[in-house]
Amino acid sequence: MRRRAILILTAVIVAAAFMPATAFAKTKTSTVYSQVVKKGKYVYCASYAGLYRVNVKTNKVKKLSSDDAGRMKLSGKYIYYISYTSGTLTNLCRVKKTGGGHRQLAVNVDKYKIEKKKIYCNDHHYYEGKETWRVMKLNGKNKKKSKVKVRMNVKMTNAGKYSVVNKFMDDYDADYNVLCYLKKPNGKTVYLGKTYMP
Repeated sequence: MRRRAILILTAVIVAAAFMPATAFAKTKTSTVYSQVVKKGKYVYCASYAGLYRVNVKTNKVKKLSSDDAGRMKLSGKYIYYISYTSGTLTNLCRVKKTGGGHRQLAVNVDKYKIEKKKIYCNDHHYYEGKETWRVMKLNGKNKKKSKVKVRMNVKMTNAGKYSVVNKFMDDYDADYNVLCYLKKPNGKTVYLGKTYMP
């Protein structure tokens, strides 16, 4: 009996040694700063871990960009979004819905609107506290100053009952501490990716 107890205890210790550190990390979840847009059979997800496309029937995931993405807007063949790089830097970017064709369109942007094949966006200088407006083509070329201030036509809400869930882990010594999932209307989740946030 004593020998059996020792064997069980040894097995538990060995199993624990091979378990990932995240299994013991305390976690909390949040949907803040994430966005989902549903278009046809696909759901497009902007998250801390990147920009993803998920087939709602097969759950197949395709990573479109590694940027910490938000304020996503689908227009034509492209997805326009704000990339949160580091500190207070926020840039306007676009990528094809099928992947590839990534381009940075403008820097210092946190507000933008797509209208009549043009992009209106702000030029926000965080440190100076100034904000000016500009207009450009959809490819980011021919930038000009604009006197017109526009409201964003980018919806920050999730697509119906779809949402992105960010799981934060209290393990800042690991290579990553945020896991991102797509939560479907049936309550099931699809794993998107992982990232590190200090």
